[in-house]
Amino acid sequence: MTAIAAVVHDGQVYMGADTLISGYKRTLETTLEGKLWTAGEMILGWAGGQREAQMVRYGFSPPPLTEGQDIKAYLCTRFVDALRDAHQDAGTLKRDNGQHWANLTLMIGWRGRLFTISDWFCVSEYAEFAGAGTGEITACAVLHATADLAPRERLKRALEAAERFAEGVRGPFTYLDTL
Repeated sequence: MTAIAAVVHDGQVYMGADTLISGYKRTLETTLEGKLWTAGEMILGWAGGQREAQMVRYGFSPPPLTEGQDIKAYLCTRFVDALRDAHQDAGTLKRDNGQHWANLTLMIGWRGRLFTISDWFCVSEYAEFAGAGTGEITACAVLHATADLAPRERLKRALEAAERFAEGVRGPFTYLDTL
């Protein structure tokens, strides 16, 4: 029940998100902490379980990037391994047919590159744009159709469309971009 959208433009990553969360008894609330945050040079967004996201935001310390190491290689190995261990320690790691997973998709903008880490800990990189959550398909369609607009305007339109057409997406919307 989320829409996270991000755009890569001129060496920067721009990210936007809705702020709706669904409560234990299917109540709908606006989260004051939002679904986007910064961690060092990274901007991150989450879709999935709020507890899993809070664990990553407030309790996860990623290992340092080794000088000269490719960012995607780092994310696929040391970062994901440490993330899985943190979920295990927090009690948010699940197992299904011998596979580990967590109810969380992370979107990461870092040094002009855009990645997602799926609930199965698979890392994907995107050249132009990406989305996550129930509003992903709508947001990505709008991002595709608005390539001629400025990044923040593209995100605004994508999130507004997701709010209109996807279940569980509501403003206000928040935005972050890399430096």
